[in-house]
Amino acid sequence: MNTPIKSQQYTNNTHPLAGFKLVGLEIGLVLAGGFVGALARVGISLLILPLDNGFPWDILLINISGSFLLGSLAGWRDMNSRKHELLWLALGVGFIGAYTTFSSYALGVVNLALAGKTTLSAVYLLGSILAGVAAIEAGLLLGAQFASKNTATK
Repeated sequence: MNTPIKSQQYTNNTHPLAGFKLVGLEIGLVLAGGFVGALARVGISLLILPLDNGFPWDILLINISGSFLLGSLAGWRDMNSRKHELLWLALGVGFIGAYTTFSSYALGVVNLALAGKTTLSAVYLLGSILAGVAAIEAGLLLGAQFASKNTATK
């Protein structure tokens, strides 16, 4: 007599494919976040395009807002547990990773310099870094405040 095979022979923690399923989920979240982040970046660039005067305003706005978002997420994230790991992968790695762009920033610096706007190029180079660091700090503070309010209400 044949015994029917149980559909859930393993628990989630002991199933031989559990690790692959988790990795698949993690990759899927990064891909989905990256897709949305890339669309957001293109959308902002298209909206700011009418303001184009040779200065990369879109990349400046994208990188500063991305720094703020990443700082907020990092400040809110509980580094001592993995409870926010999936959200970090989707938003921090996927969305913000695709939304912000160092290569476009570097290209903007070089293009300004090649156009003879060396002072503006230097201001953009240093200003973006300083504004990005300030945005990360502001985001970290905001995220930490949000996290502390969340733990206080539990």
